[in-house]
Amino acid sequence: MIWNALNLVVNKGLSVLVRLVLARLLVPDDFGLIGLIIVFLGLTNVLVDFGFEKALVQRRRDADSPLRYDSAFWFLIAAGAVLSLVFAFAGTRVMVWFYDEPRLSTPSMVMAASILLHSLGILPTIRLTRRLRFRNIVLAELVSMVGGATVAISFALLGFGVWSLVLQQLTAVALKTAALWSMCRWRPRWRFSFQALREIASFGTYSLGNQLIYYARQNSDYMFVGAILGTNALGIYTLAYTLTETLRTSAAQIVVRVMFPVFSQLQDNPNEIARIFPGFTRTLSLLLFPIALSLIFYAAPLIDMMFPPEWEGAALPARILGFGGLVYAMSGPSGEALQGMGRIRAFFRLNLINYVVVGIPALLVGANYFGLAGVAVAVTITVLTFRVLVLTALLSITSLTIGAVLYGLLPAIYASVVATGWYFALGDKINFILSIAVLFLVFGCAALLSGSARLPRSRLINKVGVR
Repeated sequence: MIWNALNLVVNKGLSVLVRLVLARLLVPDDFGLIGLIIVFLGLTNVLVDFGFEKALVQRRRDADSPLRYDSAFWFLIAAGAVLSLVFAFAGTRVMVWFYDEPRLSTPSMVMAASILLHSLGILPTIRLTRRLRFRNIVLAELVSMVGGATVAISFALLGFGVWSLVLQQLTAVALKTAALWSMCRWRPRWRFSFQALREIASFGTYSLGNQLIYYARQNSDYMFVGAILGTNALGIYTLAYTLTETLRTSAAQIVVRVMFPVFSQLQDNPNEIARIFPGFTRTLSLLLFPIALSLIFYAAPLIDMMFPPEWEGAALPARILGFGGLVYAMSGPSGEALQGMGRIRAFFRLNLINYVVVGIPALLVGANYFGLAGVAVAVTITVLTFRVLVLTALLSITSLTIGAVLYGLLPAIYASVVATGWYFALGDKINFILSIAVLFLVFGCAALLSGSARLPRSRLINKVGVR
């Protein structure tokens, strides 16, 4: 877990810093234009995975595992090549038609190459994840981020505008894939078996379905904002989302990236999962609550200080999205637990129901009638309903209780009460940077007093064992 924490502090911290620099060099319309492409590009990258990543991580190792890896590798490479061509020639036309934006054509055709590059890195990621070698994954992501950022800032300074973001995406994917292969000793052999693929197809199909729905749920707001409110509004919303949901997701990975393989190896012991769940809920909440509260309280002065005036519209949606971070943390790593226990079909159904019944209607109403603030409210409501559904499902199949979850949340709740009291008493009377520092200090003290500063990863991993 310590390497995931380092990933947040160094890799993700630098990533946000790079966005701050680029926001000063570029205009919201540039970010909005690339955002339109990334929505479709990311969907294609989900498709090229075919659910194999989680399926191979979750499946127990046996004598046929080497053949499964070889078969999956060659299948994914072929799929990546085909989908790259489809995206370049058919996907580009669909995007231009859907958004009525001819400027998308050339950048999207160039960025299609990243799909094949991404498919090349899937198997090394699986191998490293199964062995819990998160250090290597973090280092690969760091190389990717630094290389992509260097290219983006350099070309932005030279006046390349939106093309600096295009080159950033390609460079980052290429460097990450190369780094993953350099740190993974596994190499594919020239053999292939459809039978081996069919053995993981059941879990993989539902895993892919979950990933598609999750991706749609995470990116429908971008699609609706771009289609209804335009590229400039999408650029502003992208900043708000980066400061809230993207930062929240990155921080959560410190805990949840470790949890899925651990829950997978504990899948036959639901009582043990119920026992360790509150501890990780405590860690997750103490990690995410201060980030969320900082943005809820201080998004406006933060954005005013760091960005030019044309970005000030991001403040209100950022404050609203901050509540989504609180909601996410309150349910702990429930999604990872449910999937790790092999309940992928249940997770898929909950994901689908929530997206169709809540997500799409809320986004349509929010974008059409209330602008960016309405979209932010819709996203928060969708997160809330989904997390409630998933936690309820987990409670029904384990000995975990609501009381145990609330017990895990107590340190974060106490710290939130203190931080909120500070904000209303003195928050507007002193420098907001100092107030944010005090807020994080309060949660740091809560972590120390509750024992959450002692990362439980090594003890749990040693108990479960890695195969």
